[in-house]
Amino acid sequence: MSRYKLQTYQFGIVNGLRQDVSDRINSAMPNNLFAPEARKGHLFVLTDAVNEGARGKEACDLVTQTIIKAFYADTSFSITSGLRNALKTANTALYEFNFKAAHHQKTAVGCTCAVLRNNDLYIAQVQPTQAYIAHRGQLRALPTNPSWQGNVSSSTIMPPNALGTSLFSEPEMFRNVVEAGDMLVLCSSRLARVLGRADAERMFCLSEAAASLEELYAITRRNNLNEAHVALIDMLPFVDPNSELLSAEGLAERGKAAASVVGEWISDVTANAALMVRRDKDDENGEPSSAIDELPPMPAELEEVDPRDMGWLNERPRYRPRSLRDAEQWLPSSYLGETSMVAAIQAASSAPSIDLTDMEPLPIDFAAVPVPQRDPVVPLTGWQKFTAPFRYLLAAIVTFIANFGRSSRPIAPPLPRFAQARGGDLSYRRSRRRNIPWTLIALLIVLVGGGWFYVQDRRLQNTEAAYQDSLNVANAKFDAAVRATDDRAALEELGELDTHLETLGSDQGYMSNPTRKADYLALRKKSDNLRASIDRTSFLTDLKLVTTMPTSDTIGKLIVTPNTGKNDLYFIGTENGTLYSYSEGSSSPPISLLKDGDEIAGLPAAPIRSVMLREGELAAIDAPPNLNAQSNIYFYLSDTKTWVSRTIQGSELWTRQPFPDIETYGGGLYVYDLGRTDSATAGEILRYRSGEFANLPENWITTSTGDFNTKSVVDVAIDGRIYMLQPDGTVGIFEGGALIDTVTVPALDPPLRARRLFVEQEVSAETFRDNQGNFFIVDAVNQRIVEVNRQGEIVQQLKMPSTSTIKLELLNDVAVIGSGSSKMLYLANSNRIYSMVLPSPPPPRESLGGTTTTPTVQITPTP
Repeated sequence: MSRYKLQTYQFGIVNGLRQDVSDRINSAMPNNLFAPEARKGHLFVLTDAVNEGARGKEACDLVTQTIIKAFYADTSFSITSGLRNALKTANTALYEFNFKAAHHQKTAVGCTCAVLRNNDLYIAQVQPTQAYIAHRGQLRALPTNPSWQGNVSSSTIMPPNALGTSLFSEPEMFRNVVEAGDMLVLCSSRLARVLGRADAERMFCLSEAAASLEELYAITRRNNLNEAHVALIDMLPFVDPNSELLSAEGLAERGKAAASVVGEWISDVTANAALMVRRDKDDENGEPSSAIDELPPMPAELEEVDPRDMGWLNERPRYRPRSLRDAEQWLPSSYLGETSMVAAIQAASSAPSIDLTDMEPLPIDFAAVPVPQRDPVVPLTGWQKFTAPFRYLLAAIVTFIANFGRSSRPIAPPLPRFAQARGGDLSYRRSRRRNIPWTLIALLIVLVGGGWFYVQDRRLQNTEAAYQDSLNVANAKFDAAVRATDDRAALEELGELDTHLETLGSDQGYMSNPTRKADYLALRKKSDNLRASIDRTSFLTDLKLVTTMPTSDTIGKLIVTPNTGKNDLYFIGTENGTLYSYSEGSSSPPISLLKDGDEIAGLPAAPIRSVMLREGELAAIDAPPNLNAQSNIYFYLSDTKTWVSRTIQGSELWTRQPFPDIETYGGGLYVYDLGRTDSATAGEILRYRSGEFANLPENWITTSTGDFNTKSVVDVAIDGRIYMLQPDGTVGIFEGGALIDTVTVPALDPPLRARRLFVEQEVSAETFRDNQGNFFIVDAVNQRIVEVNRQGEIVQQLKMPSTSTIKLELLNDVAVIGSGSSKMLYLANSNRIYSMVLPSPPPPRESLGGTTTTPTVQITPTP
């Protein structure tokens, strides 16, 4: 029986936000004495998805539910066997879940299952997950962190044994004895990689559980972890050692401890009894049992037989002994003919011999001689005559197969035969060669071959006709969409056309022909162009890869500056906080300009979270892990290629996740704190004047914004005016601290989910008030970029073609530079940067042969 009580502490971080109850940590507690949990103990399950973006939550929920259900449904008394079977069932379910999903949506799951029963702890683990056991002041890590053994960092490659990678996934099993005062810690792999050995021993072996939980949360904040989950299971003694024995508190605690011990004993007895009843019911329902109820009957005793008594052989059949007649002298007539004497001897031994020597002649009655009657020959039917060659050929094939290989077997020597006596007039030889119908066989081969070629030719003609009919139907649907009276009817026809083309494109036989494939692609392109003319969509068909970040980190901020024909690119990694520089067209990879730990003026820099161009020079701002520390702004001196730093007063109040959106104009800084929504400065823009970063900022917005809610802004841009972007795409234009205009984007289908704003800078504009550049709104959820003019009209939607392998699921930033027809568009997608010439807006539908009567733009998604 256990001598402790459990106290659980946990939290989860999802998308940088803390949750007091993590959805990746689940436990099963007994709710009555007959519950299976009472017999098998308390089960705790922690899941960790390898790829959080590809349906990670659904995969973790499926694994957790399957493990809990399979573990307690198992009728085995062994906890280890139950855990192994539960993980095997969960792996099968997740493998089927991934098998039905697209390639980019597949994910693997790591899992740690811990079962506490009495004083025993059972752990079944499939990496990547981490568990710690603090027992009697010593810490044990499961598995051992590679960084604790002197390695630099643990591997981030997907473990080959993770659930969902294959149908064969074997967990690692551990067992440990626990007692009051011990602690069990379950955490995700991302948190385990940043947790040092000294910190873990101090928190889990020497600190209270509640304090350790808060310190773990501080570690996640310092390392900017967007996803982390941890559970601390503290085993507290039932009785407080400081309470007096005869005091009311001491008696109450000891009474509860005694009741708990009795309850656990009763739970074990009732649960085991329920399991036995359940097993008996399974046996009654036809479950096989290895037990033998009765032994088979033994045979009766054998009768003793005297070997000298051979009377029992009389009942056995015996061959007739050779008679003396077989050895008598044969008559001369017995030697007539050319057959072997063996047949003659056998015939003579079974019938009386006939003497053909001179005897008295007997009268012959020819009428009494039986005349043999031959069976009438039934003529063959037409079907039998037609199938005769096939039957002969089949019989020959079967005979050949039956006799194949027999010639290689050893053949016994032939028996000695009597010399054959042949007379001069009776000497002839019979032919043993079979008459094979070669003509019929050749005719059969010709008929079968000709029939096969005819069937294949007809099949090919039917297939070609079906493919041509399908293509004609698709062309008819396209013509109907072109001739539609309005855009709504045209979109309906295009929807049917897209469904038909998807079915046609998935047919491998159709796409294997180059001509048919070219026709399909041409019709697909015309369909895309027609849809683009309706919903104002331009496809990024000429997108080229500019560079790739050295790590798998995603790009958070992108700045492009022209430099004598070759543009310079500056971008930041969202997790490692490193500022990179790359010259377009260079063969070398991006170089690191400033990263975490670089010494600037004798002080180490923190991870870089913002980059901008201040008065034509590069500037970067870091975010110290310490929440009370102030951020620094670093200025890059291009002539000396060195950095200088200044401390920003009041930056210790900024939120770290998400980091504020910081823009610059005229040497000053404009800070919008995205994560501060519940304070007096929520929705406010803080301004630092040029050269006054050591002073506290001032509020820039001085007047009421009316219906425009500044607290829900997702991004800010500046060009002399300040532009604030709402999630629905609405852009508020501010000048001099006041709202002067609002640009509303028309309703789109699917609805616009804005994330980032880029304001185009017109080269011909003399002042910022003359700038009429368009807005480029990033919608990564729907994988598109919406270009809107200052009047709120949709200029075009920029998307990838449906046949492209590039997906804009992690599109974080865009940039547009240049003027006229030479404008260049840059995309920061995942850890790659792409570029191409900005496409011209698509022509109206009437230019393609159709008519339009609806001026309102109706947008539909492109498959």
